Amino acid sequence: LFISNFVYQDLYFNFGDRNYLKRKSYSFDEYHQSENQLIPIVAKYCKENNLEFGICAKSNIFDNEATKIEHDYYKSLISIDLKWSFFPSENTIKTFNLIDEFSAIIFIDSYLGYEAMARKKPVAAITIRDEAFKVESGRNFGFPEKLMNQGLFWTNSFDINHIVKIMDFVTNVSQNDWEKAYKEYHGKVAGYDFNNKQLFDLINKKINK
Repeated sequence: LFISNFVYQDLYFNFGDRNYLKRKSYSFDEYHQSENQLIPIVAKYCKENNLEFGICAKSNIFDNEATKIEHDYYKSLISIDLKWSFFPSENTIKTFNLIDEFSAIIFIDSYLGYEAMARKKPVAAITIRDEAFKVESGRNFGFPEKLMNQGLFWTNSFDINHIVKIMDFVTNVSQNDWEKAYKEYHGKVAGYDFNNKQLFDLINKKINK
């Protein structure tokens, strides 16, 4: 399941360098360069490995215009003969249920990808947006943690061979082995806090001071 971070305005302002004064606007094609690179690779991989391919859309199911634009955009990138599914967003519970239905997740820079990781789903983080823009905007994997540029299940660089290795790993790893691989980064990158216990503990501590 690919988690989309699709946007369809004409220009995308205030994106790029973490220094606000250096930011600029980008066209539709410039912004989606990472999707243009990645989706054909993922689609081909799914076809060759007989895997179900789905897209968890960013557009809402009740916004017909946005949903059609996003669907047609991804359809244009999937040029091979592949059966795939498109899931417009509806609400948080249904989105998490969708994530749970798929055996592996892949994303570029949607925070929902990190939330899937916190739910202990095998996740491929292809966090290549900063490289495409040649900026440091905080979209590299695990930011603000300073991690390696590439790892067992992530890459900040568009390296097709490594992307395929990552997909091989997340689509074949056992749940036990995934949790062992992810354990080192749990809490640093994305941790699951049942019922937001840590947040409420912090709030109560401040209140009771």
